[in-house]
Amino acid sequence: MALFLDTHTRSVSRKSSLNAAPLSEDNQVSVIQIFNVDSGEQYCLLDAPNLESVKQFHLQEGVTCDWIEEVTSLDEIEA
Repeated sequence: MALFLDTHTRSVSRKSSLNAAPLSEDNQVSVIQIFNVDSGEQYCLLDAPNLESVKQFHLQEGVTCDWIEEVTSLDEIEA
């Protein structure tokens, strides 16, 4: 699994994200955090197997991401 950060303008609620059906056992996506920005953007930090699973996870909610990036936490770098 890897960490992904994405942004979009249509909001996803924490509750709906937690209730989203798994894409498959191998494509499980976990919501770590959702950040709302005053400009109306929303950022999601997800644990997912790949970029495609992040896209599909959001599409279940009717959300298209403006961008998605795989990220590394400082904890992983310093370890």
